Amino acid sequence: MKNILSLAILALWAAVLSAPASALADPKPVVVGTDANFKKQVLGSKVPVLVDFWAPWCGPCRYYGPMVERAAERHKGKLRVVKVNIDENEGLAQRYSVQSIPLTLLFHKGKLIKKIVGAPRSEEGFQSVVDEFVKGDLQ
Repeated sequence: MKNILSLAILALWAAVLSAPASALADPKPVVVGTDANFKKQVLGSKVPVLVDFWAPWCGPCRYYGPMVERAAERHKGKLRVVKVNIDENEGLAQRYSVQSIPLTLLFHKGKLIKKIVGAPRSEEGFQSVVDEFVKGDLQ
């Protein structure tokens, strides 16, 4: 029995060690941003961060939200996506002068790189901006 348990533990460690770093780094492609975790999740991130300020009552946000989630999946491990509900996190909305939503902020090494106001006209255009950001072309 002891040998079987030892083999199982070794197999588990082998699976963990052989997994790509991106799979271990951030298991959730989209993180819920709050006043409490924003500093760690966004400003302290080692990977580029896309922050989506939204609200459940916002029609354009419902159109744009799935685009943001597809970008998160597409760049999993290379991009952190943080969604901030402005109704629940008024402090962040004030700090970043959110006057219109959806509002997307792109951060790299804690620094705001780009601000996108409103929902993009096309997913292709949006994904192109995200691709450039992840590659480092917007820094």
